[in-house]
Amino acid sequence: MQSSLGSCLIWWNTRNMIDLMTELFQLSLVISIPVFLLWLLYRVALSKERRFVENRATLMFVYLASLVVGLVLSLNSVRIIYLSQSDLVGKTESAASLFSPVLYKLSVGWGVGVIVCLLLTSAEIIRILSLCRKAERRSYNGKEIYVTNNGLSPFSFGSLIMMSEADFKENPEIIMLHENAHIRYFHIFDLLLAQCFVIFCWYNPAVWFLKNELKAVHEYQADDYVLRSGCDAKGYQRFLLTKAVCRRDVSLINGLGYIQIRRRISMMNSPVSSHGRLRYLIPVVGVVISIVLLSLSPVKHVISHIRMEKVSAPATPATLDDMHIYVNGSEIDKSALNNIPPAEIREMTVNKKDNRIEIELKDE
Repeated sequence: MQSSLGSCLIWWNTRNMIDLMTELFQLSLVISIPVFLLWLLYRVALSKERRFVENRATLMFVYLASLVVGLVLSLNSVRIIYLSQSDLVGKTESAASLFSPVLYKLSVGWGVGVIVCLLLTSAEIIRILSLCRKAERRSYNGKEIYVTNNGLSPFSFGSLIMMSEADFKENPEIIMLHENAHIRYFHIFDLLLAQCFVIFCWYNPAVWFLKNELKAVHEYQADDYVLRSGCDAKGYQRFLLTKAVCRRDVSLINGLGYIQIRRRISMMNSPVSSHGRLRYLIPVVGVVISIVLLSLSPVKHVISHIRMEKVSAPATPATLDDMHIYVNGSEIDKSALNNIPPAEIREMTVNKKDNRIEIELKDE
């Protein structure tokens, strides 16, 4: 008895884990489509605009719109398969049999990738905290900073600011202006959101490129803040060139020398476009296109979730006369069922609980 109960619990837990992993993988697929399309549109149309506030807001829109589109379309694409209690008696195989073998294998691979990305992200945060623990705490104009003897380029992580001993002696004012800009604009929250997308959609190159675009906008904003604070532009640009050769061992940070210096200097010297605001409607168009693509039947078939629910077996077997028949969502007369060629049926679902047969035909 205990052995049977233990086997049932193991099967139930395994089934739930596989269900959850597959549904999350399908959700990541849905999110990946608008992320890729919107990143491409941003890169082509907006990345060179000298409108840092608008560009940052657009990148946040890309993340949030992709998440909302993914959640809404995923929740609307759930397919439920009902199994009677008699179907579950003695069942020991995994629920993976309900899913496509290819989809199941992809889900497992995706799950492994998510775990690896989580471990790497955790290791990076631990490294940042370790650098701070080993560094010397000092005060500059009432602000606590961490000074280290290694050759790291100055960076900030949240409210933490770190710089080398040489930078603290030679250029503390410029560095503090730059890093305080990151803190003032709360750039850390953008990076954490971007990292969550990197973890969840790690296989999609667009999430990595999008994170780099976001970090570039952060640096443009910080550079602009330094220049508006009265710093000499030529002197600041020469200072950035010296930081381009510094070590950059950590990526989950806003670092003064992280983004390509040539791009930053070019952005500082470029004028603000007078006709660029209308371009910021392009991401909205990208969202509409993404919804259309995700609504296509072949795509919906891949992203639809499959869930099992256990219900009691009916007292008497259902016959065809007791069933309601639906074709592509519309109920038909039972006499019309014989007019449907079997080759045109792509999927058939029998819902015993509601005495309902749902038939989905292949696209013509």
